[in-house]
Amino acid sequence: MTSQKSTNKENPICLLALMREDLRHKHWLLALSILGSFFAGPVAILFYFTAIVGSHFKYYVVTDNGVFNQYHDFIMTVAEYNRARLDSCIAYFNTVHLVTMVIIAFFGALIVAFTAFRFLYHKQMVDLYHSAPVSRRRLFTAIWLNGFLIWLAPALVSSFIVFLIAVIYMKGMFFGTLLAYTLLVLLRLSLVYLIVYHVCLVGVMLCGNVINAIICAGTIGCGAFAIVAGILVMLNTFNECFYLPDKYLFTNPLYAFSPLVTPVLLVLGWLRAYSVSAFALWHLLAGAVIMVCNLLLAFYLYAKRPSELSERGLDSKPVRIGLRAVLSALGGVAFCMLFYAVADGQLGWMLFGVLLGSALVFCFLNVICHGSFKEVASHKLQYAIVLIVSAAVVFGIKFDVLGYAKRLPSVDQITGLSLYSAAFSESDSNCVAINGIIMRDLGSNYPKDVIVSTDAEKIHALLAACIEEPKEYWYYGYSIVVKVHTKLGSYYRRYYVYQEDVALLAPFVESEEYAKAYYPVLSLEFGAPKRALLSGSFTYSEDIVDEGQLAELTEALHADFMEHRNVTDLQRDSRKFSLNLYYAAKDGSTHSFTYNIPYWYEHTTSLIDKWYPDKVWDPALEDLQYFTVSYNLSIHDVNQVHDTIYAYFGYDPQGNPLKEIPSNSYVNEPDPAGYATWNFRLTSPEVLKAVESELIWGYYHDPATLEYVDLGMGHMKQGGNVECYVKSGTLPLEVVNQILENLELEIWNDEGEVYYYSSHYPEYDPSVPAYEYN
Repeated sequence: MTSQKSTNKENPICLLALMREDLRHKHWLLALSILGSFFAGPVAILFYFTAIVGSHFKYYVVTDNGVFNQYHDFIMTVAEYNRARLDSCIAYFNTVHLVTMVIIAFFGALIVAFTAFRFLYHKQMVDLYHSAPVSRRRLFTAIWLNGFLIWLAPALVSSFIVFLIAVIYMKGMFFGTLLAYTLLVLLRLSLVYLIVYHVCLVGVMLCGNVINAIICAGTIGCGAFAIVAGILVMLNTFNECFYLPDKYLFTNPLYAFSPLVTPVLLVLGWLRAYSVSAFALWHLLAGAVIMVCNLLLAFYLYAKRPSELSERGLDSKPVRIGLRAVLSALGGVAFCMLFYAVADGQLGWMLFGVLLGSALVFCFLNVICHGSFKEVASHKLQYAIVLIVSAAVVFGIKFDVLGYAKRLPSVDQITGLSLYSAAFSESDSNCVAINGIIMRDLGSNYPKDVIVSTDAEKIHALLAACIEEPKEYWYYGYSIVVKVHTKLGSYYRRYYVYQEDVALLAPFVESEEYAKAYYPVLSLEFGAPKRALLSGSFTYSEDIVDEGQLAELTEALHADFMEHRNVTDLQRDSRKFSLNLYYAAKDGSTHSFTYNIPYWYEHTTSLIDKWYPDKVWDPALEDLQYFTVSYNLSIHDVNQVHDTIYAYFGYDPQGNPLKEIPSNSYVNEPDPAGYATWNFRLTSPEVLKAVESELIWGYYHDPATLEYVDLGMGHMKQGGNVECYVKSGTLPLEVVNQILENLELEIWNDEGEVYYYSSHYPEYDPSVPAYEYN
């Protein structure tokens, strides 16, 4: 074994000589760094200014009196023009230049770190290097400095050239500002490089070959991120009530303990906001501290590193055990989630996934760490512990052993509630609201930071109903996401509110705060539109541009919204006609909002009828060319198809109208036997003449009752189609019987096999597959 402190005081080798000798073997790394920095720096900025910025300003004519376009129209002053050019430079430094140079720094640090001490991977080279008359401290310092300078020197030159190009582009103006941004980017790049460089050096010092070094550095560099993100994703997969907004998933403070992830998070923070945020500041400080710690750790491990470690793998038992445990557990969880998705959440297959994934990773790491296939099945006790812990975590999350889903704060702890439900929000999911020149999406999938109620009693009642055991008809209700505010903090949950408990939502979705957050246009938050386009299902559009009419229309819409802002009307949907409202943003652009106006919006519908008395929204049967009866109904008992179809349209098995409007529970039974589908053209639409007054034309949906059921589609003689609904218990039995005569069934047997049935096969036997009838 060679000495760990080889020195020769009589003939010491100076640091610069060591660096020159080491650099002589790394010219290819320097060339690679120069090439990368050249393309990411000067080439990128030249492309940006000529191809992107140049195309924007090339039609401007700059004079002493101002800036004009090619048609001699005044655009801006010269000062504003120069400021716009400076803004384009600053935008480049903060986005394109930062990202391209960070990519070079990140991957450059990886390559340099794993090759800088490449002699450590070979016994003969270790003996040669360590027999030189130089201490390990000086040797480490020389190689470390070379590794840093190999990237820094090209980056400095590249940044200087980029700075000069920017100065030339700005004709010498704003010299100090451009220099400040150049130095700021360079400082950030140095931090990113050193963070990655040092954690990879730790991996190198722990291992005897490059494969182990990469695995070790990757585990240390991404371990905390993988564990935290894995648990969060697993919770989101296995626990239906778990919810975490994306901003919290990607800004978890524990990610700071993953050095390879920290640079990515820092860059994202720098790109999103040029000002210092708490998130960026935390990762900045944590990254700097961990960077220094990893440097000291790398030097300590190098100073204590035995020469015999070379070519062997990973000798450090604590590190080997930790690395193997973490990666095996993550592998087990990954396979568990794969089988969860494929096997539809069956616990047996999930546990098999844990066993398979953790075993494969554990055995693979045994071979890698020991450098021998003979060790593939070693350390059985350690594997058993990892397997038990991993299975316990999966089992605990799957069955909510810790009671996470049942958490219910006491009334005196609750301070408020933020709530979101897609069923009680803006009907147009693509709607974009205007807030100055900032556009924000109304169709979000998480609650805004708006407290819709502070009534602790009502909040507690809603939460208590949400954590009850699932009802038989679990999909008969509404999905909501809540943010519960308590004296001890806040937390998110995703719940399901059943139809029988929907009244508990009323105090929240009917509140003024909820209306402004999720109905900003209807609640007049954005004022009156500049234009409205009126459209029916089969009528020509009408363009409304008169300011007086638009103000009157807005007032009518608001009045209808306020009158029908109750949980009963908000959960149903309809379209008698549509209004496309256009609003002007302060940046000069125009954005539109499309709304389906329901037939119960009496103020709006009467106003439109007054303006357009000749408009026909509900067609007469004689205006139909033909009528298609169609629907798809879920059934739970294939032997009661006749009774199910009759009940759907409001009749008992004998054909008598039901005394009570049926709920739709009979079509929502769990584990349905199949689907009943009918689609045929009526012999004559005149058969509906007797119930014409009981028809609703246009879209209609009311999940709370089946007072009206879907009938089909009317096809107009003048062109266009319109949906139709019929009142329960009024459809002529002649049509109901035609449905039974044109029925197609898709049925599942107990083994999950699919069978088909058609009314044209009266001898149907559920035990015989449909293809045998052909």
